[in-house]
Amino acid sequence: MKKQLLFLLGMLAVTVILAQNTKTDNKTISSIDTIHQGALSGDNGLTRCSKPITSDEFNKLLKDIKAKGTESNMFSFAKLTIRDKCLLASQVEEIMLVFMFDETRSSFLKYAKTYTYDSDNYYKLRIKYQSSGKSKNKI
Repeated sequence: MKKQLLFLLGMLAVTVILAQNTKTDNKTISSIDTIHQGALSGDNGLTRCSKPITSDEFNKLLKDIKAKGTESNMFSFAKLTIRDKCLLASQVEEIMLVFMFDETRSSFLKYAKTYTYDSDNYYKLRIKYQSSGKSKNKI
């Protein structure tokens, strides 16, 4: 939670600096690019990717995961396969919903955080599937 807050505060600081700086020169653009690239490269621990996979790549990935059959095989394969990929939060959710058990879904959602391109939507997913007792689709 602290990392999330620090990331959001950092992004807010960058936004404030940009708003105050009416003169856009190469130096300003360069420093902003550097900050943005750091966020994408995993320096802040939030994500390690810069470009999500295409729909075709994702559909193949999802098909391959489903082909593994058992829950544990699908989970192991999914974790292994996404290590070198960048997913959208919606794609993470689709993979998550392949699993039958809430515990597996929750574990995959936590694992996929680092490989999710759109962290804002990832956090919406976390909120959507948080444990809250009665609802069957909640994690």
